[in-house]
Amino acid sequence: MKSLVAVCVFVFVFAQVNAQTDKQKELLAKHHKECLAKSQVSQITLDKARTGDFQNDPKLAEHILCISKKIGFQNEVGELQREVIERKLKEAVKGDETKTKKLITDCVINDANPKTTAVNAFKCIYQKANINLLTRRLISYGNRFDMKTLVLVVLAIAALAKAELTEEQKQKLKESHQVCLAESAVDAELITKARQGDFTDDDKLKKYAFCMSRRIGFQNDAGEIQVDVIKQKASSVVKDPAVLDKLVQDCAVKRSSPEETAFETFKCYYTNTPNHVSVF
Repeated sequence: MKSLVAVCVFVFVFAQVNAQTDKQKELLAKHHKECLAKSQVSQITLDKARTGDFQNDPKLAEHILCISKKIGFQNEVGELQREVIERKLKEAVKGDETKTKKLITDCVINDANPKTTAVNAFKCIYQKANINLLTRRLISYGNRFDMKTLVLVVLAIAALAKAELTEEQKQKLKESHQVCLAESAVDAELITKARQGDFTDDDKLKKYAFCMSRRIGFQNDAGEIQVDVIKQKASSVVKDPAVLDKLVQDCAVKRSSPEETAFETFKCYYTNTPNHVSVF
């Protein structure tokens, strides 16, 4: 990646363009809370399902059915709602008609047991399209953007940063997010909040932060801060050497663990950079 600013601003703008309204986020949180209370599924089992490991657990099945009904995939008697599913999957695959139809054919299959129907559908959609409906925020509601909009955003970012992101760099950024999301099993809602400056004290969010920090070179695999790398990348945002030195001095500080170091560094970086750029 040519510069931290291109990467960071791309992440920040990408998150903001996709950002849900507070009402939507509250509704999703409400769905999760209600279904968790109803199913009593263990957090460990749910976290595994969020990374694609759907265990044969009655409580997990109950939770998935609950979520499926909340987002409109099934009605109250457990029947799959093809039109709703097709519309939302089409949004998730960016309008790809062929892929949408394939997912509908392969995954939208009613079973005599509504719970089995829900689990099979969620599992199939994950396996066929790498979309996990227990974590996916894109599918549910509003605020879409197309590739033309994204291109305009990226070009504007490149102009401001005097740097360009190649397709390979953008792909690596997306891959890093997906890898770290799966590795940490963090609630994606916490990442969204962190991108807006609300850093929740959460162990999984800190694990996600360390994963991202490693992948962009801020820390090595042992968790050691790579000051030269941080300086080189941050210099694209902070031109004044004295200010840059102060930023690195204040933010690149070893903490009690690699995860804590990454979390506090990113938090400090957000607070002390122009326009509050998010490294997430």
